[in-house]
Amino acid sequence: MKSTVKAFLASIPKRLKKTILAVCSDLYEGYINAAKEVFGANVIIVVDRFHSAKLYRNGLDELRKKERKRLKKELSKEEYKKLKGAM
Repeated sequence: MKSTVKAFLASIPKRLKKTILAVCSDLYEGYINAAKEVFGANVIIVVDRFHSAKLYRNGLDELRKKERKRLKKELSKEEYKKLKGAM
C-alpha cells in the first residue's frame, strides 16, 4: 500500500508539489510515511476527522464499560437499574 501511495504522490508535478503544505490522512503509518518521503519531513500531517472521532469514541466507550462494571459491583440493584439506557 505504501508503495502505491508513494508512487501516486510522486506523480504529482514538481510545480504543484511545492505548493503542498499539509496532507490529510488516516492514521495508517504507510500513508503518513509515504507523504513525508515525497513532500519532506516538515509536511504537516492532518488526521481526518472520521478517524480521530472513531478513536475518541472507542476510548470513551471502553471507559463507559469499565465504569458500568465498577458501578454494578458498588451500587444496589435498584440504583444500578436506574442506569439502564444511559450511554
